Amino acid sequence: MSETLIDIVKVPDHPALSRWRAVAPHGSVVGVAGLRPAVVAGGDLLLLAAPAVKPGSAELSLSVAPGWRRRGIGSRLLATVREGAAGPCLVADVTDGSPGEAFCLRHGFRRIRSWRRELLGLGDVHGVWLREP
Repeated sequence: MSETLIDIVKVPDHPALSRWRAVAPHGSVVGVAGLRPAVVAGGDLLLLAAPAVKPGSAELSLSVAPGWRRRGIGSRLLATVREGAAGPCLVADVTDGSPGEAFCLRHGFRRIRSWRRELLGLGDVHGVWLREP
């Protein structure tokens, strides 16, 4: 299916957020994008980890359904988001080496910081927290 048949629609459901949907001709949502203010005060982890982010910046979230990727839908969503962004820059939190990182780098984003996140599996947490003496 051609990307030109996909409609990019603004979702006017929240005054503090900007959201868009990529809608296929049959009506299903095949991609979403959103902006939220990147808050400088209040312990926002993104800004603590990335001090180069300017006040007034917006955090980008963007996702395209796996079966619809590599068809230009993400690029169209991002272009629409950029038109609607009022701040000095967009910030995206992506996994190192992921397709999301490659997408962002192709579209002019630059890496400002990397960090490693450690996750415990449910079995590990259970064993630590619920161990009886």
